[in-house]
Amino acid sequence: MLKSNITVVTLLIFVLGIGSLALGAEPSIQYSGQISIGKILKDISSKTGIKFIMSDEVSRQVIQAHVKADNWKSAVHQLLSEFSTLESWNENLASSKVWVYGKEFAGNSETIQIKQRTPPRHVVTTAPKDNPLNQLPPHIRHDPEVLRFLYLKGVEMPADVKERYGDRLENLPPVRPMFLHVAKNVSFVRFLKSIGLRPPPG
Repeated sequence: MLKSNITVVTLLIFVLGIGSLALGAEPSIQYSGQISIGKILKDISSKTGIKFIMSDEVSRQVIQAHVKADNWKSAVHQLLSEFSTLESWNENLASSKVWVYGKEFAGNSETIQIKQRTPPRHVVTTAPKDNPLNQLPPHIRHDPEVLRFLYLKGVEMPADVKERYGDRLENLPPVRPMFLHVAKNVSFVRFLKSIGLRPPPG
């Protein structure tokens, strides 16, 4: 018998009452063992439809999972407690997205709760003038350091940003360095050039 140095991974998943995959559902969820974060999140995504976005480097990082939760949002929070994240949650889990960054800024996570809305019937509207920030991908547009950088440069903030963080963005999380992959994002750099700004140093 060939000897193997491969780490034995124990992955225990018990899901009860999974017929309704909404935030209010209460399945019994357990993950236990040593496993890469990419593999375990891929498993969760296949069961819930939640979309996880991360680099290959982050995906390969191994964690010691020990999770017991009554809902998927709580399970994800437990699994990603050592990572910095940007989370966009919807009552329909399949419409939720979680961006997973490295461990260097663990604790600097941002959660955005999105509620489903039923559009009114027989109402004709014209599209309002879009704020230029709305052109950015969600994980760039909602990054606290992107908002802080643009605000200090005199860029007008959209109404939803002011509502969430205050007119002067006084409710933003504590300052941290801007993630390099955010600062170098092609869409972000193109956006800055379109409004006459240089990308942040980094």
